[in-house]
Amino acid sequence: GEGNRIVNTFHSGIQTGSTRTIIKGNAILNTRGGGGSPASGIEVFSANNIIGGTEPGAGNLIKGNVGPGIRFFNQLVSENVVQGNTIIENNSGLVLGSGANNNLIGGTAAGAGNVLSGNLKDGLIIAGPDNVVQGNTIVDNLDNGVEVSADDNLIGGGVAASNLISGNGSNGVVVSRNGTGNAILGNAIFNNGELGIDLSSSSFPDGVTPNDDKDGDTGGNNLQNFPLIDAVTCLAVPFCVTNGSVIVQGGLNSTPNTEFTIILFSNAQCDTSGHGEGERAIHFFTVETNDAGNASFTEVVTDKSLVGQYVTATATDPGGSTSEFSPCAFVPLAVFIEVDPADPDNVISIGNEEIVPVLIISASPVFSPTQQLDYESLGFGKTGGEESLLFIERCIGPICFDIPVCIPIDLPQISILVCLFESQEMGFSPGDTKGFLGGKTKDGLPILGLQQVSIVP
Repeated sequence: GEGNRIVNTFHSGIQTGSTRTIIKGNAILNTRGGGGSPASGIEVFSANNIIGGTEPGAGNLIKGNVGPGIRFFNQLVSENVVQGNTIIENNSGLVLGSGANNNLIGGTAAGAGNVLSGNLKDGLIIAGPDNVVQGNTIVDNLDNGVEVSADDNLIGGGVAASNLISGNGSNGVVVSRNGTGNAILGNAIFNNGELGIDLSSSSFPDGVTPNDDKDGDTGGNNLQNFPLIDAVTCLAVPFCVTNGSVIVQGGLNSTPNTEFTIILFSNAQCDTSGHGEGERAIHFFTVETNDAGNASFTEVVTDKSLVGQYVTATATDPGGSTSEFSPCAFVPLAVFIEVDPADPDNVISIGNEEIVPVLIISASPVFSPTQQLDYESLGFGKTGGEESLLFIERCIGPICFDIPVCIPIDLPQISILVCLFESQEMGFSPGDTKGFLGGKTKDGLPILGLQQVSIVP
């Protein structure tokens, strides 16, 4: 049907057991149900039907129903297309029942995506195999955004196929122990109440699943191990500021001698779990594990918005099983430093009260340490978080205050900030070889500098 307004029925608004039915442009509101069975907005028992469409006005408004907005019942329900619909404030949004297979929910064409929002339970439930979910907006549902308990479904894909999965009360996507081979690729998943992706060893969400050696455990998506990001640093200050050349280093332990797809994401915030989520996909690449199940990676990502963001990653095996999100790694602004230019070996004695000069140098026209750094925030030492900056007291009449000992030097082609640090406050131990400068800009952006040092007693 087309253009109908179906309101307050005691049964489902529309049911079809025929093939090649087109249901578009309808408003299906507040079905109540009878005989103890909650009524759906639309119920489908057959194959090759179209619900909605990509052209303006083709989508259905499915709202306020006591059952799911749309329900597909069993293995006979296949090759259906659901596009352009607004499915809001129902019991659940869209339910692909046990065995429902090879259905397309959304798509990459303009107008193909559905809106599943504000539903009292999950936005989308997938209990059948080989379905494709792309281009949808799945937000603000009271439980999970997407719940999967079957095999071989595709949620997302490339950037054009990304689903927006955000603001849901529980997980963004949860895969139960009954589902494997579910590829969750390139979606925008963030600000959900629990995890962005939760692979469960039971029928219920169970939080972050620790990695295991060589990935032999079983459960949702075979509990695929997530990658670990060891470091995220700027290639160099001018490149980091002007075009965002950032180096991401990390690794994966999983099934030996296997190729995996790794996706990196940027996030404005790190999830409270410390893992994920995945707000914006920024880089796709592959790694291959060795006999011990290990693979390492060093990737250069060009994205000028990455400084000040959190980077996370997922891994997907050849069978399509995607991991949970990795722990977060913060992207600081890298600065070039020179420790005590008078000493080429950068020897620092922590047993004596030495004052060590550290130069922060930039020849970039877009970054001036003398003008942009918050001097009082600077620290140099084992981590860069030490309160080692030297302060001196200045008094104006009866009012005294401490000021940092930092000397700005601005030359025509270069900007240099020279700061003095106290060796006994640097937190070093004899034998340490790396000295870090930490702090922030006046705008609050964290910085990080590194140089080799020689620490002696």
